[in-house]
Amino acid sequence: MTTTTVVKLPRSIYIEPTSRCNELCQQCPRTLLSREDDRDLSFDNFRYIVDQFPVLDRVVLHGLGEPLLNKDLPRMVSYLKVRGTYVLFNSNGIALTTKRGQQLIDAGLDEYRLSMDGATPETYAHVRGVDAFDKIWRNIRAFVTMQQEQHASKPGVSLWFTAMKENLHELPDLIDLAYENGIHEVYLQRLVYFEQGLASSKQALFRRATREELEMIRRCERMCKERGIAFNAAGSATPVESLVRDFGDRPWSGCSRPYTLTYITSSGNVLSCCFAPFGHRSAKEYKEERVLGNIFQEPIEAIWHGERYKAFRQAFESDHPARHCSQCGLNIILGLLGARPMSGYDIKQAFDRALASYWNAGNSQIYTTLKSLSDAGLVEAEIIVQKTRPNRKVYRLTQAGQEELDRWLQEEVPERFTKDEFLTKLFFCGEISDEVALNHLVEHRASLLKQLEHMEWARQQYAARPTRRPRLLEYQMLVREYKEATLRAGLEVTERAIEKLKARKDAEKEEHVPGTTQTNS
Repeated sequence: MTTTTVVKLPRSIYIEPTSRCNELCQQCPRTLLSREDDRDLSFDNFRYIVDQFPVLDRVVLHGLGEPLLNKDLPRMVSYLKVRGTYVLFNSNGIALTTKRGQQLIDAGLDEYRLSMDGATPETYAHVRGVDAFDKIWRNIRAFVTMQQEQHASKPGVSLWFTAMKENLHELPDLIDLAYENGIHEVYLQRLVYFEQGLASSKQALFRRATREELEMIRRCERMCKERGIAFNAAGSATPVESLVRDFGDRPWSGCSRPYTLTYITSSGNVLSCCFAPFGHRSAKEYKEERVLGNIFQEPIEAIWHGERYKAFRQAFESDHPARHCSQCGLNIILGLLGARPMSGYDIKQAFDRALASYWNAGNSQIYTTLKSLSDAGLVEAEIIVQKTRPNRKVYRLTQAGQEELDRWLQEEVPERFTKDEFLTKLFFCGEISDEVALNHLVEHRASLLKQLEHMEWARQQYAARPTRRPRLLEYQMLVREYKEATLRAGLEVTERAIEKLKARKDAEKEEHVPGTTQTNS
């Protein structure tokens, strides 16, 4: 396996000023999972961390705790600003007093991100675990007014909303609240779920939003445009795109965090990113699989280039990344189990036989997905005792699983954009010799022929099998017909391109045959 070489230390990092918090959010791992001991990061330890990084372009001063609870937070901001670093953090706003707000303005904080997951005191208390809605908005109004009176352009204040089925209906009212309180940026972020509390797949909107829910978000986009509010999602996507886009069968592969960013807790533990604290099943798993080193025990240089980070990156570049990096084809397995109960082995055979031409999955991904579906109550398992063979664990849909499958089948199909490295390379082949392009085309032709051969084999397998569900088979064969037509069209274009390049290559050879004379006109 070839692993990307990492030479320089990251220029963008997360530092957790405190692991303490004044809320009990019902979708947060701090509330629901095992966690590190509560502690504040002292200013001296903060400086010890920061001084190990030669260049810092951007520092995010938050983790699982509430940053404003650390009394040294303004000093931390000031220290980074002297270095020319862009500094920001998310906060719930409960401790944003007038004094603390003035300190942050004076320190030069670039961004203050208000986490706000409801537009009413009732919903806020239900999601965030405390009754602080009115206090927070009093604090925000006072802070924005103080900035306006001082003509302070920084920090930029934005509102960050974690979208769930539980609270999405309040987003329009939340946009009104932002507008009334002088906030000109609203961000919608997806729920990271791990099947505890409100952090449940049943609450998630990513690839699960109904047409009505997507239309509500589009209405919010129009509202924001009318009010002059920037409405975005975390990352580079629009809010709707962030919920519907297809990341393919290796959704983690486009992430650059393992090579460009690191996350340091208040205890000094070094993690790969801000998602690493989510979803671990035990303190042991967190320590052994998520923690890559401790900056108070060894320098960041040694950790960044150390064996644990290298192993993490190698796994990331394979088909079996760390659990917090991977995402799974949940709906496909639900669809297979909707046809009949199956074991993990049966599911893998179905992928290889019926789905390999347009979706693939390895054993590790399949069994990890089955575990997630079981935890979510969407499938259940039964042990089938066998006398002459090992016992079989057979999975079947629960009623909730069938309802989820039905909902997914009926939801709007999102616009698709598939990254294609072959076509991308071919697009730029005018910058290099025809020989390179020809090699790519010949390899691509071999791949297309191999896929067509597999489809013919699968067709014969299907034709030889009796079916109890002819209507289901009819649609499966329609998919095969569509895929085969696409492959044959691609093969036809590829063949023409190969012939053209070969003919040009032969013509160039004839022009340079020894003994011929070329005349310039």
